[in-house]
Amino acid sequence: MKLYFLRHQAAGVLHEWPFTEPPSEVQLAPILARLMVLYGLSHPKTKASYWTRIVEAEALGPNDIPNAPIPGAPSGEPGTGRGAVTGLVGGGTGSVRNPKG
Repeated sequence: MKLYFLRHQAAGVLHEWPFTEPPSEVQLAPILARLMVLYGLSHPKTKASYWTRIVEAEALGPNDIPNAPIPGAPSGEPGTGRGAVTGLVGGGTGSVRNPKG
């Protein structure tokens, strides 16, 4: 089953409103009106109008296992945790100053 989502330049992919068919202008109107209130009509630096597009995705069924390999991981079954990062060590020094003194 295919799902369709609206993608907006500033807001990203809007997963709140999945469509089973490409949405009509009537369906998009309230969403676009909301985006206009939240983000305006144009990019603040370039003043170019924001773009929107419809993106399509294939929905997974109840028995489908997503293929989600871990980037840079050694070979192994994707998503099983084999080859995953098993530890992470970090450190540093610094100070925090109150800017109001």
